[in-house]
Amino acid sequence: MRRGKGGYAVAEPCNNCDRPTSDGSPICTTCLGTLRSELLAVPGLIADMTITRGRLDRVSRNTNGGGKSSESALPIRERIDKRITSGRNGEVQPVVRPLDALVTQLGLTARLVAEHAGIDLDDVLGNAGLHQLAVNLRGGRLDPELPPRTDPTLLTTEAVLDVEEAAVWLAHNPRLVAAYPDVAALFDDVTSVIAGARLAVDRLPELSYKGTCAYTEWQGGHEITCGADLYVERGEDFARCGRCGSHYDVRALNKSIIDRMHEMNYTAQELTDLLPELGHRVTGSTLRSWAHRRQLTPRGWKHRGRITDTFIHRNDPPVYRLGDVLALVETRRESSPTGQGL
Repeated sequence: MRRGKGGYAVAEPCNNCDRPTSDGSPICTTCLGTLRSELLAVPGLIADMTITRGRLDRVSRNTNGGGKSSESALPIRERIDKRITSGRNGEVQPVVRPLDALVTQLGLTARLVAEHAGIDLDDVLGNAGLHQLAVNLRGGRLDPELPPRTDPTLLTTEAVLDVEEAAVWLAHNPRLVAAYPDVAALFDDVTSVIAGARLAVDRLPELSYKGTCAYTEWQGGHEITCGADLYVERGEDFARCGRCGSHYDVRALNKSIIDRMHEMNYTAQELTDLLPELGHRVTGSTLRSWAHRRQLTPRGWKHRGRITDTFIHRNDPPVYRLGDVLALVETRRESSPTGQGL
């Protein structure tokens, strides 16, 4: 602990949050408690990742009460981390994925802390009590904020990993962690890798907007329409209104949306971006060719963000009715020998 004028002890600030530390440690007791909580969450986090890797879990927003989402696996991100390392020749090499990164970082951290304390980590791991603590944490039974996992699909079938026991050992030995010389860097490394692993499994599927609920009922002699927004996960077959509970066929909703879009007007650039979303690949040159041969007639022009019926400026792009474009797409497909291609 450093001393100020007059020989009085001056508290060192925490390297992580700048709170004063009473014992001169580079990390305060609050951050040490945060690190302990994160380490205790590791067994449950690894359980989520391993059951996902084995395709044993199913997760859904439960927005529709059925459909494909109830059969979709937990959406772990199977992408490589965006961080990179440079090879010997300067080439870019991808780093490990979230689960591998978690296992590597926590294993290294536990071994460094143990070596600094003069403890053989191999003698610690495999202890029956430590093993049972890891098993209990997998089921959420030691976390008061989480209910115990009683659903068999939420329990991994894989054996407890050494890294889970290592994380529990670190969490139950905060003094050894605090005594490690570079505990501030240890805090950053451990919390970052756990956050990355949690991000990989906690992301729910994106929702797609499918219009408004059309359910109507009579109240007090007046017809009232529900009108609530309908959202579904990608690939679902049915949508359920969150307000009134009405069910809809997603294919019918998509057709209704496309039917309404048929009357809407878009520029050539907007059409080249939109048509692939509707399952059609049409190039800008094809659209310009149709317009040049007058197969596609402009329905207006876009001037400063607004569609006008008359040509105002030479830079105003023409807009075309989506229904006209889709009709030409279908005609070209029918005339093509392969039944496709534009």
